[in-house]
Amino acid sequence: MARGVARLGPRLWRAETRDGRALRLREIRPEDAPALMAAFARQDADDRKLRLLSAMPRLPERMAQRFCTVDGVRDFCLVWEPEDALGALAGGARLMRDAGDETRAEFAVSVASDLKGHGLGRKALETVMELGAEEGIERVWGSISRANAPMRGLAARLGMTERPDPDDRSLVIAERATRP
Repeated sequence: MARGVARLGPRLWRAETRDGRALRLREIRPEDAPALMAAFARQDADDRKLRLLSAMPRLPERMAQRFCTVDGVRDFCLVWEPEDALGALAGGARLMRDAGDETRAEFAVSVASDLKGHGLGRKALETVMELGAEEGIERVWGSISRANAPMRGLAARLGMTERPDPDDRSLVIAERATRP
């Protein structure tokens, strides 16, 4: 179990920020699309660019719906929901299995700009990796912008190895086993 995260149910966890705000970590649902679009709009422009590797001023509804529709077998997505604002989203992490190798999955992490520095990205990523390991995923990898020092630092703290992306010099690929 990720440090500082308490399991409340099969796919429900609870944690607190460093300043005591309580959040639930739960599976994303299709009906979360409007909340995801709102959370994206609240992000700093630089955070939006680093998250999607492109300067998008808003998250299109079709993309939000796709991000919120996961099957819990091939893809997993856990989102932070503040206990004092149920229905709002404050970040999360996802795994998407590779098409050619079901034991590998790409990871992605996002945290609301105003909640960065509270350990929520790490807690969400560790928890989704544990869930993935329970479901047969052995390795995770992610493309990270070279300019995204906070995410690269998180990957290093989680024991991921980093290598240049052979297809894009502006990116690195971070990778590790789901169970260190």
